[in-house]
Amino acid sequence: MIPQKNKISHLFFKNLLKQGKSINTPYFSLRVNNHSYEDFRLACVVSRKIARKAVKRNLSKRRFLSIVFSHTNILCPHMSYIFFLKQEIVTKDETQNITKEIEKTLLSIYKNCNR
Repeated sequence: MIPQKNKISHLFFKNLLKQGKSINTPYFSLRVNNHSYEDFRLACVVSRKIARKAVKRNLSKRRFLSIVFSHTNILCPHMSYIFFLKQEIVTKDETQNITKEIEKTLLSIYKNCNR
């Protein structure tokens, strides 16, 4: 679960889709943008095309967000993140590869954030 203070509102979500910078990886796509809040904001989206059953979609979200929240030290505080999970993350159980990919992506954003 995402804490309330770190969730993206519906209106901000729509704006972020239009304005955010896009990053693609084999396991997920990511939209990133600056905002005026103190903490980072994030959302995780799993399409119905990826997993028909809500149980699988929710399981994928929980697993993915647990990995992301283990790396909160490299999430930039005035940034918003929307993760769009891809089919590979639902079908394969490669937690180590997914963790490395998330870490690599978030580190690259973190380096650009501090400039």
